[in-house]
Amino acid sequence: MESYLVGEDLWDVVDRNNTTSPTEESGNTTTLKRWKELNAKTEFVLKRLIFHSLFDHIMRCKSTHEIWWTLDRLFNKKDETRLQILENELANTTQGNLSISEYFLKFKNLRLDI
Repeated sequence: MESYLVGEDLWDVVDRNNTTSPTEESGNTTTLKRWKELNAKTEFVLKRLIFHSLFDHIMRCKSTHEIWWTLDRLFNKKDETRLQILENELANTTQGNLSISEYFLKFKNLRLDI
């Protein structure tokens, strides 16, 4: 995901230089507008690419930086939260109308590297 954000010139809003909104008092409405556009675009990308079960963890995040930090904390530590997320994903994965190969792919795509 980081590679995609870098390629789309959205990484600074998530990680380093542009993680906080410029102040309106600075008088630079162009900079503020650009930051809001990048933040909204990045937030959309992050929310579209995560499992539905993770929305509870990021619902109250106020910026893309906060969303990224929350996801990083969840997936880069071997802790109870990650185990619970995986357990929920496994419990909620059903075959439904999927073919055997599609169903297997769902399991294969789960993060099992806890």
